[in-house]
Amino acid sequence: MHSYEAYQATLDAGYELDRRHAEYVQAQRDHHDHANKSAEEARRSADEAQRLTEEATRVQDMQKAQNLRNDAEQLNARARQFEAAAQAHRANAIEFANKIADIDDQKSMFTPAAPAV
Repeated sequence: MHSYEAYQATLDAGYELDRRHAEYVQAQRDHHDHANKSAEEARRSADEAQRLTEEATRVQDMQKAQNLRNDAEQLNARARQFEAAAQAHRANAIEFANKIADIDDQKSMFTPAAPAV
C-alpha cells in the first residue's frame, strides 16, 4: 500500500471512530434523559399513591376508601415500572459510557503521520 493510501485509510478509520463516538455520546445523553424522566414519573406516581393512601384513612365511606387504596396500589405499581425503566436506562447509559471509553482508547492510537512527499 502506498503511503498516501495508508494515510487515507488511517484517516478514514479515525473519522469512523469520531462518528461512532458522537453517536454513542448522543445515545448516552438520551438514556440519561429517559432515566431522569422515568425517575421523575416514578416519584410523581409514588407521591400521588401516598396522597391517596392518606386520604383513604380519612374517608368514612368504606367503598370509597377501598377504591382509593386500589388506585394507590395501581399508582405504586406504575411507580415501580417507571423506576425499573429508569434503572434500565441508567444501565444503558453506563454501557454507552464504556463504549465511548473504548473508542477514546482506540482514537488515541490514531495519530496519522502525513504522507511522505
